[in-house]
Amino acid sequence: IAQRELPRFRTVPRLAYTPKRDELPAVAISKTLFAGRSVLLVLSDGDGRGGLAMQLIDPSKGSVKGESVVELVHGAQITCIATDPIGTAAGHGGVGGELALVGSRDGTASIWRFMSSHYLPLRPRVRLTGHGGSPIVAVGLNAAINIAATVSETRLCLHTLGNGNLIRVIQPPENFLDLPEGSEMTTTFANSPAVAISVQGFIIIVCETRIFATSNPSQHRTVVTL
Repeated sequence: IAQRELPRFRTVPRLAYTPKRDELPAVAISKTLFAGRSVLLVLSDGDGRGGLAMQLIDPSKGSVKGESVVELVHGAQITCIATDPIGTAAGHGGVGGELALVGSRDGTASIWRFMSSHYLPLRPRVRLTGHGGSPIVAVGLNAAINIAATVSETRLCLHTLGNGNLIRVIQPPENFLDLPEGSEMTTTFANSPAVAISVQGFIIIVCETRIFATSNPSQHRTVVTL
Protein backbone atom coordinates (compact mmCIF):
# COMPACT_ATOMS: atom_id res chain seq x y z
CA ILE A 1 0.00 0.00 0.00
CA ALA A 2 1.68 3.21 -1.14
CA GLN A 3 1.48 6.17 1.19
CA ARG A 4 0.84 8.52 -1.72
CA GLU A 5 -2.29 6.52 -2.59
CA LEU A 6 -3.76 6.86 0.89
CA PRO A 7 -3.36 10.41 2.28
CA ARG A 8 -4.73 9.32 5.65
CA PHE A 9 -1.86 6.87 6.11
CA ARG A 10 -0.11 8.51 9.07
CA THR A 11 2.04 5.53 9.93
CA VAL A 12 3.24 2.52 7.97
CA PRO A 13 2.67 -0.80 9.81
CA ARG A 14 5.75 -2.91 10.39
CA LEU A 15 6.00 -6.57 9.47
CA ALA A 16 6.24 -9.04 12.33
CA TYR A 17 9.78 -10.06 11.34
CA THR A 18 12.62 -8.08 9.75
CA PRO A 19 14.79 -10.22 7.45
CA LYS A 20 18.52 -9.84 6.98
CA ARG A 21 19.75 -6.80 5.10
CA ASP A 22 20.38 -8.67 1.85
CA GLU A 23 17.04 -10.53 1.90
CA LEU A 24 13.64 -9.47 0.62
CA PRO A 25 10.73 -10.34 2.94
CA ALA A 26 8.20 -12.95 1.89
CA VAL A 27 4.91 -11.03 2.08
CA ALA A 28 1.46 -11.07 0.49
CA ILE A 29 -1.50 -8.71 0.90
CA SER A 30 -5.02 -10.06 0.50
CA LYS A 31 -7.22 -8.88 -2.35
CA THR A 32 -10.21 -9.24 -0.04
CA LEU A 33 -11.30 -6.91 2.76
CA PHE A 34 -12.22 -8.69 5.98
CA ALA A 35 -14.24 -7.70 9.08
CA GLY A 36 -17.03 -5.88 7.33
CA ARG A 37 -14.74 -4.75 4.49
CA SER A 38 -12.57 -2.69 6.80
CA VAL A 39 -9.24 -4.54 7.18
CA LEU A 40 -6.70 -6.27 4.95
CA LEU A 41 -4.97 -9.55 5.74
CA VAL A 42 -1.17 -9.41 5.44
CA LEU A 43 0.80 -12.67 5.47
CA SER A 44 4.58 -12.70 5.88
CA ASP A 45 7.60 -14.61 7.16
CA GLY A 46 7.03 -14.71 10.90
CA ASP A 47 10.43 -15.43 12.42
CA GLY A 48 12.93 -16.58 9.76
CA ARG A 49 12.62 -20.16 11.02
CA GLY A 50 9.40 -21.38 9.41
CA GLY A 51 6.81 -19.32 11.29
CA LEU A 52 3.93 -17.58 9.45
CA ALA A 53 2.81 -14.11 10.53
CA MET A 54 -0.81 -13.01 10.07
CA GLN A 55 -1.68 -9.33 10.48
CA LEU A 56 -5.02 -7.54 10.12
CA ILE A 57 -4.36 -3.97 8.98
CA ASP A 58 -6.76 -1.05 8.66
CA PRO A 59 -5.67 0.61 5.38
CA SER A 60 -7.48 3.87 6.13
CA LYS A 61 -5.61 4.45 9.40
CA GLY A 62 -2.42 2.48 8.87
CA SER A 63 -2.88 0.57 12.12
CA VAL A 64 -2.49 -3.10 12.96
CA LYS A 65 -5.79 -4.38 14.34
CA GLY A 66 -4.58 -7.88 15.12
CA GLU A 67 -1.44 -9.96 14.82
CA SER A 68 -0.52 -13.60 15.29
CA VAL A 69 2.53 -15.74 14.45
CA VAL A 70 2.04 -19.47 13.92
CA GLU A 71 5.39 -21.05 14.72
CA LEU A 72 6.96 -24.06 12.99
CA VAL A 73 4.62 -24.03 10.01
CA HIS A 74 7.62 -25.19 7.99
CA GLY A 75 11.00 -26.67 8.88
CA ALA A 76 12.91 -23.70 7.44
CA GLN A 77 12.40 -20.04 6.50
CA ILE A 78 9.34 -19.05 4.47
CA THR A 79 10.52 -17.71 1.11
CA CYS A 80 7.39 -16.81 -0.87
CA ILE A 81 3.64 -16.32 -0.44
CA ALA A 82 0.78 -15.93 -2.93
CA THR A 83 -2.96 -15.34 -2.38
CA ASP A 84 -6.13 -15.55 -4.47
CA PRO A 85 -9.75 -14.73 -3.57
CA ILE A 86 -12.42 -17.45 -3.51
CA GLY A 87 -16.22 -17.59 -3.32
CA THR A 88 -18.10 -14.29 -3.30
CA ALA A 89 -14.80 -12.41 -3.05
CA ALA A 90 -13.93 -13.75 -6.52
CA GLY A 91 -17.39 -13.16 -7.95
CA HIS A 92 -18.52 -16.76 -7.53
CA GLY A 93 -20.94 -18.50 -5.22
CA GLY A 94 -20.13 -19.79 -1.75
CA VAL A 95 -18.50 -18.21 1.26
CA GLY A 96 -15.96 -15.54 0.34
CA GLY A 97 -12.38 -15.46 1.52
CA GLU A 98 -8.80 -16.04 0.38
CA LEU A 99 -6.57 -18.99 -0.35
CA ALA A 100 -2.88 -18.57 0.44
CA LEU A 101 0.04 -20.64 -0.80
CA VAL A 102 3.20 -20.51 1.32
CA GLY A 103 6.60 -21.81 0.10
CA SER A 104 9.66 -22.58 2.22
CA ARG A 105 13.37 -23.40 2.09
CA ASP A 106 12.51 -26.86 3.40
CA GLY A 107 11.25 -27.81 -0.08
CA THR A 108 7.55 -27.94 0.78
CA ALA A 109 4.58 -25.59 0.50
CA SER A 110 1.30 -25.27 2.37
CA ILE A 111 -2.20 -24.14 1.43
CA TRP A 112 -4.15 -21.97 3.85
CA ARG A 113 -7.81 -20.91 3.76
CA PHE A 114 -8.95 -17.64 5.33
CA MET A 115 -12.69 -17.15 5.63
CA SER A 116 -13.06 -14.68 8.50
CA SER A 117 -10.95 -12.17 10.37
CA HIS A 118 -12.41 -13.46 13.65
CA TYR A 119 -11.05 -17.01 13.26
CA LEU A 120 -7.55 -17.23 11.79
CA PRO A 121 -6.37 -20.79 11.03
CA LEU A 122 -3.61 -22.32 13.12
CA ARG A 123 -2.58 -24.99 10.63
CA PRO A 124 -2.65 -25.39 6.83
CA ARG A 125 -5.32 -27.31 4.94
CA VAL A 126 -2.87 -29.16 2.68
CA ARG A 127 0.90 -29.63 2.37
CA LEU A 128 2.56 -29.84 -1.04
CA THR A 129 5.72 -31.76 -1.89
CA GLY A 130 7.56 -32.81 -5.05
CA HIS A 131 10.84 -30.89 -4.91
CA GLY A 132 12.99 -33.46 -3.14
CA GLY A 133 14.07 -31.01 -0.45
CA SER A 134 15.20 -28.25 -2.84
CA PRO A 135 14.21 -24.78 -1.55
CA ILE A 136 11.06 -23.33 -3.08
CA VAL A 137 11.70 -19.91 -4.63
CA ALA A 138 8.25 -19.04 -5.99
CA VAL A 139 4.60 -20.02 -5.67
CA GLY A 140 1.43 -19.14 -7.55
CA LEU A 141 -2.20 -20.20 -7.58
CA ASN A 142 -5.43 -19.69 -9.46
CA ALA A 143 -8.53 -20.68 -7.52
CA ALA A 144 -10.76 -20.38 -10.62
CA ILE A 145 -9.07 -23.39 -12.26
CA ASN A 146 -8.06 -25.14 -9.01
CA ILE A 147 -4.31 -25.06 -9.77
CA ALA A 148 -1.29 -24.32 -7.57
CA ALA A 149 2.33 -24.03 -8.75
CA THR A 150 5.48 -24.40 -6.67
CA VAL A 151 8.91 -23.63 -8.11
CA SER A 152 12.43 -24.66 -7.14
CA GLU A 153 15.65 -24.23 -9.12
CA THR A 154 15.05 -27.19 -11.43
CA ARG A 155 11.36 -28.05 -10.99
CA LEU A 156 7.96 -26.48 -11.53
CA CYS A 157 5.36 -28.65 -9.80
CA LEU A 158 1.64 -28.31 -10.53
CA HIS A 159 -0.82 -29.38 -7.85
CA THR A 160 -4.57 -29.42 -7.34
CA LEU A 161 -5.75 -26.93 -4.74
CA GLY A 162 -8.33 -29.29 -3.29
CA ASN A 163 -6.12 -32.12 -2.04
CA GLY A 164 -2.60 -31.08 -3.09
CA ASN A 165 -2.11 -33.97 -5.51
CA LEU A 166 0.87 -33.57 -7.82
CA ILE A 167 -0.41 -33.21 -11.39
CA ARG A 168 2.77 -32.63 -13.37
CA VAL A 169 6.46 -31.76 -13.02
CA ILE A 170 7.96 -29.36 -15.58
CA GLN A 171 11.69 -28.93 -16.09
CA PRO A 172 13.38 -25.69 -17.23
CA PRO A 173 13.52 -25.28 -21.05
CA GLU A 174 16.55 -26.65 -22.86
CA ASN A 175 18.41 -25.51 -25.98
CA PHE A 176 15.95 -22.75 -26.86
CA LEU A 177 18.65 -20.29 -28.05
CA ASP A 178 20.63 -20.52 -31.28
CA LEU A 179 24.18 -20.48 -29.97
CA PRO A 180 27.39 -20.26 -31.99
CA GLU A 181 29.56 -23.34 -32.24
CA GLY A 182 31.65 -23.92 -29.13
CA SER A 183 29.05 -22.44 -26.76
CA GLU A 184 26.80 -24.19 -24.28
CA MET A 185 24.05 -23.12 -21.90
CA THR A 186 22.30 -24.25 -18.75
CA THR A 187 18.87 -22.98 -17.74
CA THR A 188 17.24 -22.97 -14.32
CA PHE A 189 14.19 -21.32 -12.83
CA ALA A 190 15.30 -17.95 -11.46
CA ASN A 191 15.32 -17.07 -7.78
CA SER A 192 12.33 -14.75 -8.24
CA PRO A 193 8.91 -14.92 -6.56
CA ALA A 194 7.16 -13.81 -9.77
CA VAL A 195 4.65 -16.41 -11.03
CA ALA A 196 1.40 -15.86 -12.92
CA ILE A 197 -1.29 -18.44 -13.78
CA SER A 198 -4.06 -17.45 -16.21
CA VAL A 199 -7.61 -18.83 -16.19
CA GLN A 200 -6.70 -20.61 -19.45
CA GLY A 201 -3.95 -22.49 -17.62
CA PHE A 202 -0.95 -20.63 -19.01
CA ILE A 203 1.93 -20.22 -16.53
CA ILE A 204 4.48 -17.41 -16.76
CA ILE A 205 7.69 -17.83 -14.80
CA VAL A 206 11.18 -16.32 -14.76
CA CYS A 207 14.10 -18.38 -16.09
CA GLU A 208 17.84 -17.75 -15.87
CA THR A 209 20.19 -19.04 -18.56
CA ARG A 210 23.98 -19.14 -18.25
CA ILE A 211 25.86 -19.13 -21.58
CA PHE A 212 29.50 -20.12 -21.59
CA ALA A 213 32.23 -21.26 -23.97
CA THR A 214 33.13 -24.93 -23.74
CA SER A 215 36.81 -23.98 -23.83
CA ASN A 216 36.46 -21.67 -20.80
CA PRO A 217 33.39 -22.44 -18.64
CA SER A 218 34.47 -19.97 -15.94
CA GLN A 219 33.60 -17.04 -18.21
CA HIS A 220 29.88 -16.77 -18.84
CA ARG A 221 27.00 -14.37 -19.26
CA THR A 222 23.48 -14.60 -17.89
CA VAL A 223 20.22 -14.13 -19.81
CA VAL A 224 16.93 -13.74 -17.95
CA THR A 225 13.78 -14.75 -19.83
CA LEU A 226 10.12 -15.57 -19.23
